Amino acid sequence: MKLIVKVETQSFAVEVGDIHARPIIATIDGEPFEVWPEDVQLVRPSAALTVPVTTSAASAPQPATRPASPAAPVPATPSAPATAAKTVHAPLPGVIVAVNVKPGEAVAHGHGLCTIEAMKMKNVIRASRAGTIAAVHVTLNQHVKHHDVLMEFTD
Repeated sequence: MKLIVKVETQSFAVEVGDIHARPIIATIDGEPFEVWPEDVQLVRPSAALTVPVTTSAASAPQPATRPASPAAPVPATPSAPATAAKTVHAPLPGVIVAVNVKPGEAVAHGHGLCTIEAMKMKNVIRASRAGTIAAVHVTLNQHVKHHDVLMEFTD
């Protein structure tokens, strides 16, 4: 599904992959992100309804059809492989409300590394691959900007 999402004065081209796969791969302005919807915790459920979402006429969503068999997970695009990333970047601006790992700690793919609160929602940032954490560049209650480096893997 392709959408144009408008947040305040900024618009983003968003393409959402198979919503039945875990993680869901969402590409925002050409950059792939893993989405784990079961981990979304709303602080105020009504806040999620106040964000205006607009879709362009050329890419209006089509009615969803349920696949006959369970869908296989969608791999990240070859141009930006999520599994090879040595650094973990902030996918959105916000405040760090939890740091779950320390340097030297081994993590598995999907392990919750930290949590960013943005617009009254808590977003768990997960490991896109297995590995060992080399450095943690954030602290509790730190404000981060989009693409700030949060953590680094050793390899």
